[in-house]
Amino acid sequence: MLCIALFNFILYSPILALVSLKPVYSNTSTLQQDDFRCKFDDSSEWIINLIDLINFSLVPFSLMLIFSLLMIITIFKSRLRILRLTNVNDKNRLKKDIKFAVTSIILNLFFILFNLPICIENLIQFDNPYISDINFCFFLSNFCNNFYVFILSNSIFRYEVLSLFNLK
Repeated sequence: MLCIALFNFILYSPILALVSLKPVYSNTSTLQQDDFRCKFDDSSEWIINLIDLINFSLVPFSLMLIFSLLMIITIFKSRLRILRLTNVNDKNRLKKDIKFAVTSIILNLFFILFNLPICIENLIQFDNPYISDINFCFFLSNFCNNFYVFILSNSIFRYEVLSLFNLK
């Protein structure tokens, strides 16, 4: 958790140099302290959107993909070692391992598919509200896809959800 906070602090620290106080005009003729807001220049807003693209899409996707691949490789290596030691071919266990590997990779692909469009839209700054709405729907879909994937592929998760409604 401390590493994530430190990473975000370092990543977003250039923003402090890009922010300037700009007056917000009100009905009164004199400016008061509350009449100033932090504003970004157009060029600095592009840098912030690029940082968001890196922080919200590319870094999490690459970390998820690396750790998923390492976990899949470890599972299959241990499975092969057990097969060599015991000479027992457990096809059911192998099917579950393959199912886990495919589910893990699909979750990673869904993450990048649903998060990348809204970050690219912010970077390019489309003026079309329909594109913004579609991208926002993709972004929200990312939050619900884990539930559906787990319901479809994880029998323990499915059992626990059904037990919430006494439908065991």
